[in-house]
Amino acid sequence: MATNHSASDNGASGSTRSLADRVRERVLSADRAIERRDSARRPKVGRGSKRARSTASADQPAREPLTREVRALRSVFTDLGVVHRHYRKTTGESVTPELHAAAVAFKTAPSLNLLVPVAEFLDELDLLDW
Repeated sequence: MATNHSASDNGASGSTRSLADRVRERVLSADRAIERRDSARRPKVGRGSKRARSTASADQPAREPLTREVRALRSVFTDLGVVHRHYRKTTGESVTPELHAAAVAFKTAPSLNLLVPVAEFLDELDLLDW
C-alpha cells in the first residue's frame, strides 16, 4: 500500500497541505463546477415518444440519479485516470496491482476516503500539479 507523505513531501505542489486536504479541495472545486453547470442548464425537453421512454425503462431497472458529491468525486477520479493513462503511455509502465485495487475500491463505493489512496499513487509519481 502507498505510504503517507510528510508535510515537506507533497509532490509537485511543494505545499504543506496534506494530500487529503488537496484532494478535498479538488473535489469541492469539481462540485462547484457541477453546480454551475447544472444551474445553467435549461430544463430538458422530452425527446422521443412516451412509449420509447417507457420501453427503455422497463428493460432496465430504474437508477437513482447520482448525487452532486458522487459526480464531483467521479470527476476528480476521471481526471486522475487521464493523468495516469498519459503517464503510462509515455513510460510504457502498467498499472500496479495496488493502484488497481484502490481504483476498484473507489468505483465500488465512491468516497473521499477511497479517492485519497488513488491520488496518493499519482502523487508518489510526482504527477499531480495541485
